[in-house]
Amino acid sequence: LVLGGAFVLSTILALAFRGHQTDINCFTAWAGHAANVGPWKFYTTGMWADYPPGYILVLWLVGLIGKLFGMGTAGIGFAYLVKLPAILADVFSAYLVYKLAKKRFSEKSALCFCALMALNPMSLLDSAAWGQIDSILTLLAIGSLLCYTQGKKPWAAALFVLGVLVKPQMLVFGPLLAAAFIADIVRVPKQGFKELGISALYGIAVLLVVVLPFSPGQEPLWLWNKYTSAAGSYPYATVNAFNLYALFGGNWMGDGTELLFGITVKHFGIAMIVMMCIVSIVLFLAAKEKKAIFPAAAVLQWGIFLCSHAMHERYLFPAILLLMISYCLYGEKKLLAAFGCATTVTFLNSVVCLFNDSQALLGTPLYVVFVSLLNIAGFAVCVNACLSALWPKETEEEQTQKPQPLNRIPHDDTPHRMHKKDWLLAL
Repeated sequence: LVLGGAFVLSTILALAFRGHQTDINCFTAWAGHAANVGPWKFYTTGMWADYPPGYILVLWLVGLIGKLFGMGTAGIGFAYLVKLPAILADVFSAYLVYKLAKKRFSEKSALCFCALMALNPMSLLDSAAWGQIDSILTLLAIGSLLCYTQGKKPWAAALFVLGVLVKPQMLVFGPLLAAAFIADIVRVPKQGFKELGISALYGIAVLLVVVLPFSPGQEPLWLWNKYTSAAGSYPYATVNAFNLYALFGGNWMGDGTELLFGITVKHFGIAMIVMMCIVSIVLFLAAKEKKAIFPAAAVLQWGIFLCSHAMHERYLFPAILLLMISYCLYGEKKLLAAFGCATTVTFLNSVVCLFNDSQALLGTPLYVVFVSLLNIAGFAVCVNACLSALWPKETEEEQTQKPQPLNRIPHDDTPHRMHKKDWLLAL
């Protein structure tokens, strides 16, 4: 009932709002073009597209369905078809939360947490109203991390590679996942290397299956060039992400701007990425349990969104599901607060970008400053919540339940006199 209601609500929003003009026009045009020329000619027939081939395959199928029913790419029905995969990913994410929550909480509580995800305002805005695919990327990331915690490393690698082929932002989780694999090799070298080899084969298989249909007529390094050109297409401190840079008026400021002593925004951003990767890896390794990869990934995602350059307004989106799943695994209530903060920050950041021109967000408008400060506060809540989950403090009730040491007989230094009965017993 919850999932069905969320799907109906998403459908209503998807039909009421065509979506972000630039994004939805790109997706509908790519879907139509892929349906007309096929994947093998998609990149070689003059169509501009900065997305890698992973999601183009999905749009190809969408385009074929639209073509089958005679839909034009400009119609609202075709736009709904384009949004549908992301909407379904939101529904499945909520169902995943329900399944994980049932293992720790009651049926009623699990349904409540499921509803928090299914009716999450940011999910509805991003997939149904905006028409973006962050929910698909997030689901692939969660799937990869979940497979790792369940000992299914080859599938973790396969889903990671698939995520990178859908959106490059999946690379954020690469260092953390790599550290997890290496830690397992250090603990059990023989088994670890074996699993690594099999995982590499799974990843390569996914890469070939997705990329080969697009490769006819392409140069050998075409995919590498696609990623490098996409990475350089936003040379700015921040692209409407209300973070540290936006707080000081850096929205759409060039990333070559010098900050101090010749250090540019880009240099600082790269340093922050490295630092956040190190912090998340240390958190994961210090916790000494596989499920710790979820709160560590949440800290990593939020830290990069807050401190790195070239961030877009929606890039905090994966942290929402990461924090909810962390709560389902650990039961630390502070993680729910962090989940609420992530939802609030991402929604407030994205909704104003959907309905306003970027020119209105330049400089330091009060709204931008407020959300940027909220972002910083939210990150502090996130870090505190994850630390509390990984290293919980004992409650008074838990302390009283511990076995107490046996009471010793108190030592009495006062002299003792023997009475008649004592003498008789002694004799």
